[in-house]
Amino acid sequence: MALILLRHQKPKTSEGLCYGQTDLEPEGDPAEIAKTLLPQLPQFTAIVSSPLKRCRLLAQAIATLTDRPLDIEPMLSEIHLGHWENRAWDEIPRSEIDAWAENVLEATPHGGESVADFYERVTPGLRNLIKSPGTILLVAHNGTYKAACRLLGRKDADQATLGYQCFEMLDGLETQLPQP
Repeated sequence: MALILLRHQKPKTSEGLCYGQTDLEPEGDPAEIAKTLLPQLPQFTAIVSSPLKRCRLLAQAIATLTDRPLDIEPMLSEIHLGHWENRAWDEIPRSEIDAWAENVLEATPHGGESVADFYERVTPGLRNLIKSPGTILLVAHNGTYKAACRLLGRKDADQATLGYQCFEMLDGLETQLPQP
């Protein structure tokens, strides 16, 4: 099995906005972007997507162009950042950001999910995907990419970044996953 993780389109938003699970429209036409991406993507047998528009619309466009099945997986939504959602980062009290920075994995000064809780939510979805036969195209978020890198045991997982509309082939995931 192999998993191709494709990060969503850039969302329509002002610079410096904290958006996590905020369901923002994507910039650009998903159908046009899918046409551009498709020749670059490795072959895949099915598509799975986060339900958020910035992922789902691109995944739907790719599914239409390739006639591949599409499954929407709510467990693979981005981290929920509580009352920080849809606020400018510079409007969030510095004390809250500092509290988060002191313990990024466990802290929840925003009242949403901790990074640890996010990883715990996303991991079963990733595990289900790796049990699927064939190669899956997963259209998801940078947070999901970090979680997959963490499952791969990458030392830089928490700093890993995948650009908008970029993808990485994550093969060999099945044999490297830690047991629950």
